[in-house]
Amino acid sequence: MAGDAWLRKLARVCHEHDIMLIIDDIQVGCGRTGRFFSFEDAGIRPDIVCLSKSLSGYGLPMAIVIYRRDLDVWEPGEHNGTFRGHMPPS
Repeated sequence: MAGDAWLRKLARVCHEHDIMLIIDDIQVGCGRTGRFFSFEDAGIRPDIVCLSKSLSGYGLPMAIVIYRRDLDVWEPGEHNGTFRGHMPPS
């Protein structure tokens, strides 16, 4: 897991150069490091966070991508994601 000081420096560099900060919390998020998100103690605010967790005792997988509201620029069907809707070819 990345250290808090390193994450803060990385967040500063990303901000200074207008680069999106994406945190992959699949292995260390959802409370696996104490807090829900692994980066909370660093006090940073990533642009995108990837999460994954098994639900139930049977291992039902769930994955989620969380991003800033201003990054949500697609209309339903405009992006070919599973959860974005479907737009048939014209």
